[in-house]
Amino acid sequence: MAYRFVEQSTFLGRKHMRYGSTDSSEQAMKHLPKVGRVRRIRGYYYKAGDAQFPAVKVYGDNGTIRFSGLSWGYGGQGPRGLQKLFDLLGVNANAATIAVWQGWDKSHLGTAWEIKIS
Repeated sequence: MAYRFVEQSTFLGRKHMRYGSTDSSEQAMKHLPKVGRVRRIRGYYYKAGDAQFPAVKVYGDNGTIRFSGLSWGYGGQGPRGLQKLFDLLGVNANAATIAVWQGWDKSHLGTAWEIKIS
């Protein structure tokens, strides 16, 4: 069975899977070795209730991890967390810059950017 981890955040004493914080995403990065060799990273938007949220999914040989506290397109904590993920995975600096500053486009659901790692 493939490994699957979905980062969760706690708000008012309850766990939330819809959205996370950058801190909880950074703590969840400790699970990266469990997915094996990382093959791709995808940033996307998903709908939960009436709202849309960004998420980042890491695909490895042995499973996946979804981070809901990372984001891109502005100069805040979420993009800094995404940059930390890129740095941990050794992603080419140019690819990281393109993904981090791609810009918010919540007009559609689905993939906003994708990086393949060979």
